[in-house]
Amino acid sequence: MIAEKNGKTYQIECKRQQKSGSYFYKENEIRQKMVHHIAPFLITRSLLLEIVFHVELKTLPETYLKDLFTTEASKLTKDFWCISNDKVDIKS
Repeated sequence: MIAEKNGKTYQIECKRQQKSGSYFYKENEIRQKMVHHIAPFLITRSLLLEIVFHVELKTLPETYLKDLFTTEASKLTKDFWCISNDKVDIKS
């Protein structure tokens, strides 16, 4: 959303405040399945990740994160790494 005040333009991002409703639960279920596929990788490396999706999770395959980690394997050997594309940003 775009808003103007006192001659200045602001871009506003709206987020859901309530974690209720079928949309939230469906997205959460998909997210859990995606993380399940990369859990062994995370556990063996004691990793904590920041993952920000830019698309609705239902538009991605359940193995999206695993597939992405496979194609970006050379980046994942460093202590700190980042994967970024039009669908997701991941930081270690």
